[in-house]
Amino acid sequence: MAKLSTIHRGWIAAALFVLSLCAYLYNYRYRIWSAGGDTTPAELLPLALERNHSLYFDGLEEPGSWWFYRLNGHLVSGYPIVPGFFNVPAYAIARWQGVPLDSMHRSMLSMVSASFVVATSVVVFFLAVSRMVTRRSIAIGATILYAMGTTAMSVAARGMWQHGPSLLFITIGLWLFARGDRVSIALAGLPLGFAVFNRPMNLLLVAPLALYVLWSHRRVFLPFCAVAAIPAALMAWYSYHYWGTVTTLGQYPAGNWFLGHFFAGVAGLFFSPSRGLLIFTPPFLFSILMLFAVLARPLRDPLLTAMSLGIVATITVYAKWYSWWGGYSFGYRLLTELVPFLAILLAVGWERYFMKARPNYAILAIAALFAFYVHFLGAFFAPCGFDWIPNSIDQHPERLWSWTDGELARCTDRFAERIQSHF
Repeated sequence: MAKLSTIHRGWIAAALFVLSLCAYLYNYRYRIWSAGGDTTPAELLPLALERNHSLYFDGLEEPGSWWFYRLNGHLVSGYPIVPGFFNVPAYAIARWQGVPLDSMHRSMLSMVSASFVVATSVVVFFLAVSRMVTRRSIAIGATILYAMGTTAMSVAARGMWQHGPSLLFITIGLWLFARGDRVSIALAGLPLGFAVFNRPMNLLLVAPLALYVLWSHRRVFLPFCAVAAIPAALMAWYSYHYWGTVTTLGQYPAGNWFLGHFFAGVAGLFFSPSRGLLIFTPPFLFSILMLFAVLARPLRDPLLTAMSLGIVATITVYAKWYSWWGGYSFGYRLLTELVPFLAILLAVGWERYFMKARPNYAILAIAALFAFYVHFLGAFFAPCGFDWIPNSIDQHPERLWSWTDGELARCTDRFAERIQSHF
């Protein structure tokens, strides 16, 4: 039960990095998959920097490139630009080695970059959670679940979505909070600010954390805001220079995107057989129970309270999203940024409450094994054709409630076919 020493924590973090990175990169050639408009700008941004010496994508347009906007004679990305910068090192190495940067190799390099980004977030998550619980086994278990039993593995590590960089920025912020000293808490504003630049919806998570700093660490609130202003200023400059207004927050204008049915959205986000959070990662049921316990006594642990409020705000907004299922993707993709928060709530709740009841051990073990299986399917076999066969889920979202012909059933069939092909 003794707290981990710095040396032990470092060795465990290194081992977790190697384990998660190997899992993400294993059989990487099979896992090449571009997510279309969501990831294409990130895959093309290094080329835009090289060819145009700017963040304009002129000359890189392809037929049906709806992920670009044409403004004042130039092409700009409809998606935030931050993820694309994480591709720059891999592309530079590829160029140095003479690897062609065609579509296939760009997808491959983006997947490799995303895998390194998410594996690094696994390390930082462990450094954070190991300071929030006293038992080493709980910290390690929560980290393994984070790395391999969530959409960190099945979505964020598969391509350069916004989700991978979000996980990295958010976990760095949580680690700095967990350190607890004034300098660390003030510096947390920098990664959390970049989390918003990377994905503006992350403001729903960052705003309660800023209120936590104001409430519990008032003396460093201004330095926290000052460093957070750096990425905010960069986002404002980019939005004004390339979009002509700061109100776009560096991406597509929102429009009428929040007209969904709230209760149907909540039900889908939690329980849809092809998207539900508690279906794809059932150990998070303990996280939700812990969330209610935290909100019942909000002053006991202000940081956990801020995290819980961020979870509630995010789910509330996405429940109203016109496409709460996140389009063509795997699992609860839209809620991926909640994974570090939910995993920490699970770890703290397990140590405080849930481990006292022995039946919970069996429940957690079975739920975790199922989560590992689900996200193994997502990492190695998705997409399985569910999203568009026999018709598009965007036009027929009722298909998201099929248990017998849903995403997991389709991917399980594909897994079974792969096994049979070896006999």
